[in-house]
Amino acid sequence: MADYPNLMRGGGVSAPQRRRPNSRGAGWKTLAALVALCGLAVFLVWKIWFSGAEETATAETADETTGNADTGMEASVATPPSANPGKPAETAKSVAKRLNPKVAGLLDKASKALAREDYVAARDAAEAALKTGIPKNSAIWLKAVDILGKANTGILNTDVPAPEKVSYTIKEGDNLVTIAKRFGATVAAIQRSNGLDPANPTIYPGKTLRILKAEWRVVVVKKEFRLYLYNGDRLFKIYTVGVGRQGRTPSGTFKIAGKTLEPEWYYNGKTIPYGDKRNVLGTRWMALKPIKGTDPNLRGYGIHGTWMPETVGTQCSNGCVRMRNKEVEELFSILPYGTEVEIKD
Repeated sequence: MADYPNLMRGGGVSAPQRRRPNSRGAGWKTLAALVALCGLAVFLVWKIWFSGAEETATAETADETTGNADTGMEASVATPPSANPGKPAETAKSVAKRLNPKVAGLLDKASKALAREDYVAARDAAEAALKTGIPKNSAIWLKAVDILGKANTGILNTDVPAPEKVSYTIKEGDNLVTIAKRFGATVAAIQRSNGLDPANPTIYPGKTLRILKAEWRVVVVKKEFRLYLYNGDRLFKIYTVGVGRQGRTPSGTFKIAGKTLEPEWYYNGKTIPYGDKRNVLGTRWMALKPIKGTDPNLRGYGIHGTWMPETVGTQCSNGCVRMRNKEVEELFSILPYGTEVEIKD
C-alpha cells in the first residue's frame, strides 16, 4: 500500500495503465470490408448474367435476321479461284448477321422447293433473291446461284410443266432431229426430259412431248474461271472452267461448229486416240468457230473435258476452255450447233 498511496482514495494512478482497444474504429473497418465484398459479389453476378444475355441476344438477332431460314449453307463457302482474291471465305454466321429478312426468306423458300422437287418455284425464288442485289461472289450469292442451277437443270431434265416449255404432239414424218432444230434443243435433252430411251431414236405419232424452248448462249469470263449459261437474258447455270496458260485463251465471239463424243486429239501431227492418257480432251469436245468480227484465224479452240479435274479453275490449257467431264457432258447435251459463245477477259 505504501507504494500506491492514492489508490484507495480515488486519486491519480501512479503506475502506468494498459490501453483498451478502440472498438468504434474497428467496427467501421469491418463494415467497410463487408461492403466492398458485397459490391464485388454483385459485380461478378451482373457480369456473368450480362455475358449470357449478350450471347442470347446475338443468337436471337441472327435468327431474326435470317428469318430462321434453313438455307443449307455450309460453315464456310469458298469462292471460285481468283473470284475474290485475298479475301477469306465468308461464314454462314457472318452472312446471317447482315442478311435482310427478304433475302433469307427467298432462299429458305428456294431450298425447300428444291428439296420437294418443285423446280419452278425453286428457280423463281432463287432468281428473286439474286435480283435483290446480293454482292457477287459472297457466300449467299453462291448459294442462290447453286440453287438456281439445280432447279433449272431439274426443269430441263424432267417433264415437269414450266412456262418456258412447249407441248408438241408428234406428227407423221417427224423425227427427233427435226423437232430438236425447231425448238433450239438437242435430241439428248428431248429424250431425257421425256423419259425416252437414249439408245432408241424411234418416236410415235400422237405422243406429246414437253420441250424446253430455249435461246441458249454462253459467256466465258476468264478472270473468274467461269462459264455462264444463259437462256436468253436469264441466267441458267454457272460452271467452273479452266483456261489457257499465259493468256492463251483468246477473247472474242464464237459459235459451236462441231460436237464430238469421245474425241481423238490431234497434236503435233499425231492422232492420240480417245482413252489414251496423253489425250487431254476428256469425254467431250465442242469446236468453236470465230464470228461477229472476231479474228477468223482463231481456229482449233474449243470447250472440252479433262482427265485432270484438279486443273479446272486454273490457267492450265493450251488455250481451250476446260471443264470437268461430268459437267462438259451435261453442257454438251444442252447446247445445239450454232450456239453463240462469248469469251471475255
